[in-house]
Amino acid sequence: MKRLLVASLIALIVAMIGAPLAAASSSSGTVAAQGIDARRAPKVAVIVGPVAGITNSYRAMAKDAARVARRYTPNVVEVYSPNATWPRVAEAIDGASIVIYLGHGNGWPSRYRDALYPPSQNGFGLNPVAGSDDSSHQYFGEASVDNVRLADNAVVLLNHLCYASGNTEPGLPEGTLDMATQRVDNYAAGFIRAGAKAVVAEAHMGPAWYVRQLLTTNASITSIWNRSPEAKGHTMSFKSVRSPG
Repeated sequence: MKRLLVASLIALIVAMIGAPLAAASSSSGTVAAQGIDARRAPKVAVIVGPVAGITNSYRAMAKDAARVARRYTPNVVEVYSPNATWPRVAEAIDGASIVIYLGHGNGWPSRYRDALYPPSQNGFGLNPVAGSDDSSHQYFGEASVDNVRLADNAVVLLNHLCYASGNTEPGLPEGTLDMATQRVDNYAAGFIRAGAKAVVAEAHMGPAWYVRQLLTTNASITSIWNRSPEAKGHTMSFKSVRSPG
């Protein structure tokens, strides 16, 4: 699935929002300078999968987000292609209050399958083995995400993925609004089962802005999302089928 190049839904699973991200909040200033124990500080996991020629730009956005996170918590783990294998990613996101992922996205509904396929959909596109190049990837879907446990009130930031924000992929029809809402709902489901309070799928900008908001304010995810630099005010909500309540 190639990089999203067209405008699409910037989607949020609204059924899971409303409360502040207490587990990933801190006062202004660097946590390290305040002497906060790293074992109790919010864990931020930053993941970049292989995306061929645009992997370097994804790594740059990820490193920018990691730099912001380290101003407020010493507990930042980065896993980047060509060494972003599933075992390393699973270890990185375990117990994380913020999970950031940039890379390929594989969701449903899509033209490739007639039904949802959890082994490869709604998760990560990662290196098959460590040390491989940035051109080959393997999907580890929501079935793999089921094997990890995020921190309470965790937020997952999915950036520049196909399918996650309701879109398809470059060169394919976007489909109907119903298809878009299903993609959003499906892509969030595994992360919510793993403990996420909210999943934000952002198709255009990098994750650093969200990281700063999550670690320096007590604002709800709803409030943060609505004042994102990419917010245009064209919002809608719907009841989640995959993650009711």
